[in-house]
Amino acid sequence: MHEALDELRAKLNGDRIDFSELVILGARAKARRLPDRGDAEKARKARKELAELIRSGSGPQMDIAAAEELKVGDRLELVEKDGQLIVTKAVSGDPVAAVYGILGAGGCTNETIRTLRGAPDAL
Repeated sequence: MHEALDELRAKLNGDRIDFSELVILGARAKARRLPDRGDAEKARKARKELAELIRSGSGPQMDIAAAEELKVGDRLELVEKDGQLIVTKAVSGDPVAAVYGILGAGGCTNETIRTLRGAPDAL
């Protein structure tokens, strides 16, 4: 705590620390990092319903080919739609990062855009 306050004091150049503002900012940052209670309750309910469907054998028909594509450790998303529980494989990673740089243009972005679009119009 002292280290964080010393760092803040250094950046404030001797100005007074507003501790009430610090508490408010810290509380909001902490609240953003905590899971939303409503979402946790929905997820718990969905897991319970899925477990009951599996136990009773009354669950929906399974797509065996899709199930065989799953690997240990894959993350699943459970979504309720029209009274049915839909299970899909969760998308992992950043979809933009997955395709970033695949063109392999070898130049900078500005050069590539200029090549594709031509020179910009004069203002």
